[in-house]
Formats: sequence, C-alpha cells, structure tokens
Amino acid sequence: MVALLLLRSHGLPVKQLHEVTRMTIIASLMYTSPSWWGYTLARDRDRMTRFVNRMKKRGYLPPDAPAVETMAEEAYTPLFRAVINNRTQVLRKHLPPARESKYGLRSRPHEYVPPVKDEQNFLSRSLYKTCIVLR
Repeated sequence: MVALLLLRSHGLPVKQLHEVTRMTIIASLMYTSPSWWGYTLARDRDRMTRFVNRMKKRGYLPPDAPAVETMAEEAYTPLFRAVINNRTQVLRKHLPPARESKYGLRSRPHEYVPPVKDEQNFLSRSLYKTCIVLR
C-alpha cells in the first residue's frame, strides 16, 4: 500500500496505477486461491471483500473491478479445467474418484467427489491469538 501511495504521489497515471495494483496486490492475494478458497470462512471472505472495496475507494482499483469471489472463481476454473481435460497433467493423479449419480438434475462443473473438510491442519482463532500474545 505504501508503494502504491508513493507511485501515485510521483504522478503515475491512474490506468497504470490500477494495473500495478492488479499485478501486485491482487495477484498475491489470488495466487494460491484455488487451493484454499473452499476452506475459507464467511468472515475471511468478508475481510477480503472489504480490503478490495477499500482499494477501490482509495482509487488503486477501478470502480468496476470484479468482486473477490469472481476473482477466485476466475483463478480456480482454468486450473481445474486444465487438470480435468489434459490426461497428461501431473496433478490429475490427485483428483478424487469420479462420482456416479443416478440423477441428472443439473450439470455440474465436474463429476468428482469433493474432499472432506479437514479443520485439523488449521489454527483456531484463539490458538492463533495465544501464539501472537506469547511472542
């Protein structure tokens, strides 16, 4: 944020400022989103939404920039499609087995069994706060 403020104060045009913000802040925010997006809580998604809205309000992003959910979907879909459609993709072996459905109510983006959510590997909020206080 400080670097963006410095770029703006040195006269970087608005269009280029939006591009720099998208290539730095938004790219780092969405870099690994395909792997962790499904495990986020509503409050975490809300915090990211507020952050992006604050970037829009301050002029670092255009007012018509996509929402966080849209950006996460845009990052997730091409990766997942590449793994599904390419039989030689190295990540393909990590896909769960295909699910067989007897119903055809609506089309799904994929036919794989979703993994069980595992909270064991994530720090709880109270444990995280305790670790910070002990430092």
